[in-house]
Amino acid sequence: MAAVGAFVALRGTLAEAAPALQALAAEGAQVNPEWLINLNPGLIVFTMVFFAWISSFVRPLTSIIIGMVVATAGAIVAGTATLGWICLAGVLVFSVGEMLSSPKKMEYLATLAPPGQEGLFMGYANIPVAIGWIAGSVFAGNRYEEAGDKVNLARKHMVEHLGMAADQVAALPKTEVMPTLAARLGSSVPEAQRLLFETWHPEQLWVDIGAIGLVSIVGMIVYDRVLRVLDSRKAQAES
Repeated sequence: MAAVGAFVALRGTLAEAAPALQALAAEGAQVNPEWLINLNPGLIVFTMVFFAWISSFVRPLTSIIIGMVVATAGAIVAGTATLGWICLAGVLVFSVGEMLSSPKKMEYLATLAPPGQEGLFMGYANIPVAIGWIAGSVFAGNRYEEAGDKVNLARKHMVEHLGMAADQVAALPKTEVMPTLAARLGSSVPEAQRLLFETWHPEQLWVDIGAIGLVSIVGMIVYDRVLRVLDSRKAQAES
């Protein structure tokens, strides 16, 4: 009942916010990213039990691999989307992949642990997460600022394509960059955004992330196949 009540409350909140979101879209303003990102934890809260039940019918490594494939596809769809509903669909797909893979990772590591050391081995699962956060903050953050941030791309476009002085562009407040670009182009803000997307291709950043995911998936498949062969040989030797 609590889950149903929470769902009804969430639906009511979204319904109340709909006119404001439509007004933002009509003005060409950016919808708060939280509206899109919060779909991920919301789906996990309401559907995690269902996907845990589904993943219980397959081996942990199989569920992990399927989840990685689904999450990678969702990340690419969400990152390359130019329409809000497509981005939401990508977040939804990513969330499903996360629910299929993340809990199974802990379960799998627990099965590898010697008796009494399950907690220690599950703690090891956070090591790659820490490496990912550190590497992502250093490399992906800077890459996004240069190749994915709309405001920085607009500044770059005004200097390199419209001939504006670099110091003049740098002096513009962040909130005035897109309106200034649109005025210089004689277009609306959404049209200026579309031009930036077509000129600078910020979606390539997410394609690169997808490539990293693909390499990880291949590595996991190879690991799974090697384990199957070793387990088969061990079973034959014991029989």
